[in-house]
Amino acid sequence: MDGRKCRNGDIANDNTKTCNFTSRVIWDINDTLLQPPWGDNISSDITSLANYFVTSEGVALIEVFFNALQTSHNEREDIEIE
Repeated sequence: MDGRKCRNGDIANDNTKTCNFTSRVIWDINDTLLQPPWGDNISSDITSLANYFVTSEGVALIEVFFNALQTSHNEREDIEIE
């Protein structure tokens, strides 16, 4: 997998064989150069934006959101986000 290209044209990290996308994360829509408080210091478990945000239980936030939407759809109930 050495030299694997990422979608953005970068070369994948030699150690983890994953693409470094953290510098491309938009943390603040009003200041797109602003980075999260933790900067690039993130877990090696994070390999894409799909698992960038996790709940305190370790579940990917996008999975929680998808499940809520699916349940709402299946039960024909409105979903409310507070």
